[in-house]
Amino acid sequence: MFAETNEAYRIHLGDWMAVVTLALTYLAYRLDKRKERRENLQIRKEEDTKREEMIKSQAIMHAENQRRLDTLMEFQEYQLEVNKKRDEQVNLLSRQTSLLEESAKGFMRTMEEITRGVNRRLEMLEERRLRDRS
Repeated sequence: MFAETNEAYRIHLGDWMAVVTLALTYLAYRLDKRKERRENLQIRKEEDTKREEMIKSQAIMHAENQRRLDTLMEFQEYQLEVNKKRDEQVNLLSRQTSLLEESAKGFMRTMEEITRGVNRRLEMLEERRLRDRS
């Protein structure tokens, strides 16, 4: 009876090889999965690092662009002030020119009247001298 029972539970070398093969296959599978998870984690870390670097560089570019825009806006405001002052000066010079033109016209009229008066007096003096000689 003992011999019969022992024979029923006897494990052959082929069975041991199958069990060991299964165990080694399972361990290899687990090692591959662990390696794959590590590689995926490393890839995610690298992607996160790249994303953070890209975000930092974009933030720096944004700050530089904002600074440039601010400088440009300041220059534009300054240029608008300069243009406004120039327009005021042009208007002032236009008014002064028109006043000078009116003054010149008035001066010319006065000079014409004086010249006519002087010419008339000269003519009168000439006539008187001619009368006195005759």
